Amino acid sequence: MKVLKSVVVTIALMGLAGTVFAGGGQQSTGGMGPNVTIDAVCIKTSFEQAVEITSAAGRVVELSFNEIKSEIAPVNIIKKELIICGSRLQTKRFPVVIDYLKQGKIPLEGFITKIYPIADMAEAFDYVDKNNASVRKVVISFD
Repeated sequence: MKVLKSVVVTIALMGLAGTVFAGGGQQSTGGMGPNVTIDAVCIKTSFEQAVEITSAAGRVVELSFNEIKSEIAPVNIIKKELIICGSRLQTKRFPVVIDYLKQGKIPLEGFITKIYPIADMAEAFDYVDKNNASVRKVVISFD
C-alpha cells in the first residue's frame, strides 16, 4: 500500500481541463520540466502541453484514445530529443502485480534509491541531478 501512496518524482501533474497545474512541473524542477510526463487527461491540448513541459531528453506517455489530431510541430520534439510513446493500458494486470508485491514475489530492494516527502521535492530533483549515474528511482511520498 505504501507504494500506492507515492508517485515517482518524474511524473508531471496535469489538471482536469488539460491545464498544467501552475508551475507544477517547471517550478519544482528549476525550470527544466519533468523528464517523464504521463498524459492521463487525454484531450488535444493536454498532449500538446505534455510535449511543451517535458524536459530535454524526456518522455511523454500518451494514454488517450482520442482521434482528434494534435498541433505539435516536429521541431518541438526534435529540439528536445523527446521520446513519445503510448501504453497498452494493461490495467487488468495491476491486481496481479499488487498481489505479487504484497507476497514479496517482486523484491523492491534496489528499485527505489531514495524517498522524499512532497515538501522536499526540489531537494529530490537536485539529488537526481547530482547522482544521476547511481539513481534508479526517486519517489515523492504524499504521506
